[in-house]
Amino acid sequence: MRMYAALALVFLCLSTGFSGCGSGGTAPSGGGLEFSFQPAGQALQLLVGQGQEFRVEVSGQGEYAIQWRLDGSTVSQARVYYFNNIAVGNHTVTVTVEHSGAVEFRQWSVDVVENVEALPPAVRNVSVSDGGQGPGTVKVTWTAVAGSMFPVVAYQVAVGYGDHLGEDNWDEATVSVRVEATAEIGYAEILGPEDGIRPGETAWFGVRALDDHGQLSPLPEASSFTVSYPWYFSGRIIDDQGNPLPSVLLKFTSFQGTSSGATDVDGLFVQGPFSSVDSVQVLARAIDPEYYTYQSPRLGASTAAQSYPITMFRNYHADATCNANNGDFLAYLRFMTRSGIYSPDGVLHKWDHYPVTVHVPDFVRAGDGVDFGAMCRQALDLWNVTVNADLLTTVADPAEADVLVSFADVDPGINGQVILTEPAGSLGNVTPVHMTVEVDRNLVGLGDVSTSLAVKGVCLHEFGHVLGLYEHSSCDGYRLMDAGNGTMAFSPDVTEPIAADEINAVRCLRYLPDGVDMDGYDVDELGG
Repeated sequence: MRMYAALALVFLCLSTGFSGCGSGGTAPSGGGLEFSFQPAGQALQLLVGQGQEFRVEVSGQGEYAIQWRLDGSTVSQARVYYFNNIAVGNHTVTVTVEHSGAVEFRQWSVDVVENVEALPPAVRNVSVSDGGQGPGTVKVTWTAVAGSMFPVVAYQVAVGYGDHLGEDNWDEATVSVRVEATAEIGYAEILGPEDGIRPGETAWFGVRALDDHGQLSPLPEASSFTVSYPWYFSGRIIDDQGNPLPSVLLKFTSFQGTSSGATDVDGLFVQGPFSSVDSVQVLARAIDPEYYTYQSPRLGASTAAQSYPITMFRNYHADATCNANNGDFLAYLRFMTRSGIYSPDGVLHKWDHYPVTVHVPDFVRAGDGVDFGAMCRQALDLWNVTVNADLLTTVADPAEADVLVSFADVDPGINGQVILTEPAGSLGNVTPVHMTVEVDRNLVGLGDVSTSLAVKGVCLHEFGHVLGLYEHSSCDGYRLMDAGNGTMAFSPDVTEPIAADEINAVRCLRYLPDGVDMDGYDVDELGG
């Protein structure tokens, strides 16, 4: 391949013994005439086919005669001579001006060469981005070169999968695409797997200009880029009792558009492929209109590593007198769990596993013989039986417990309390790891409620907090999770110690994913 660089004109002032060697080449003379010669420099280097104009400028009035010689042979007698010699070698151009008995003389040495470096300029502003036409596509853009000695006829785009891409391994590139040059200022080329692009891999991209002499421009730097890859959005939808929900209508929204789907008989779904640079949002609506709709946050390719879980639950029409929820079970659930609008980020924090292990120590109070330990275990079992789920289980070793029960001297006016011991924070703001339940060892019964049943009711109330009902409800009539109502859970006028709202809420919490955005429920229904 012939190598060319930008043409350099080298001007040297030669010592010829004649006057006028200097900038502009002006020669003073008698008779009212003055002469100047161009080019000013007297040593030139030209490429084959490159022309050069030589000129004599005359000022003043008088007779004169001009004679141009090329390598000793007369070639012109005009004031301007155009040199356009295609022969490689050193040539001598001279001019003689005779006037009023005087002679002016100039000489130029012209070196005509073929193997002068005159490559096209390096391609600038090369950038690589996602192709936007599905996984595995890339978009390469660049700016047209300007100032090339020879016309640029095409651009060569190369892609390599090594530790670099340079001029030394250009011919070994995995992908090589020719893009014809046009009058455009900027270019864009989209490449995909059909061109040899490898989805998910990091590649090097370079662009070089090709001129009509078959010369490629320099490659000062190649750009690395990780190519997108396809992924499938998969998941499973269950109800608030852990049963799969079939035929749930789904709409998937990505930057590329929308698509529809539905769950199968096992509640499973899969949709795609999507690009790894894209994010996808799924909207789900059950056939039963009593179910709340659900919309996920935007999810990326990382969710492809595991099935995305969705729990859908019904509007159980909670007691309308509780917490101004107007009978909306979702409003009640958000309030009781400190999620949705009651949380800085809207997400639900709850145990990430079930059953939750609890250590209840043996404690029989001296004096009246009330068995605090036995009453608390009965309260634990009652939650499991009422909700019909394995929510809590006792362990003998405190080191194996998620929750430690303590019968202690609690602050006056407090029958019991739950303390988050790990991690730091407060209930409803972090995913719990360890808790302590404190029950006042000095607790006594009230009215028709014996001390033993009062202890059992307080434990029942505190385990409601353990299970994720972090707030105290405020309802007309009895509710277990109303502030202070634990001691009255087993009074004669209470038919069910745990209210339906509380049962439904804890059942939902059993199967809702930890960290789910509760603002995603009850969204607009599926559109077209």
